[in-house]
This record gives sequence, structure tokens and C-alpha cells, in this order.
Amino acid sequence: MKSKTLFILFSFFISGVSLASEVKETRDGIYEQKVKLNYGAISYIVDTKAKICILAYTGVTTIPCESLANREEWKPVLDWIK
Repeated sequence: MKSKTLFILFSFFISGVSLASEVKETRDGIYEQKVKLNYGAISYIVDTKAKICILAYTGVTTIPCESLANREEWKPVLDWIK
């Protein structure tokens, strides 16, 4: 099950690279980026105070912030990851 989830998350990362909107601060310490896909949209949500990263699509799941930090637009937000 874990490898299936990782494959799905990896697919979201790859397919959303060119269709991603900019990262926006929605509330104090909460950032969001919407990614449009052929079959809908996903959102990446980061809580910088709790230091958690979330992927929202048809449900919500936490994802490793280290993976999201590989995307250039998230590096300034995820400043606690070296």
C-alpha cells in the first residue's frame, strides 16, 4: 500500500510541474498552491508553524515536506528543511 501511495504522489508531482500556480500565503503561516490537472486540481498546503505538508485532492493526506522542498517555488517557504 505504501509503494502505491508513493507512486500516486510521485505522479502528482510530475504531472503538475508546468501547470502549478504560484505559492500563496492564505493565512498566518499557511501556504497553498493549486495544481490543475486534466482530471481536476490538487492543492499543496503547508503549515509553517506546525511544519506539516498536505496534499488535498479527493481527500487529504500528509506528504513529506522534503519532497515538496525539491520544487523551487516551495524552497523559500520550507526554510526549515536543509
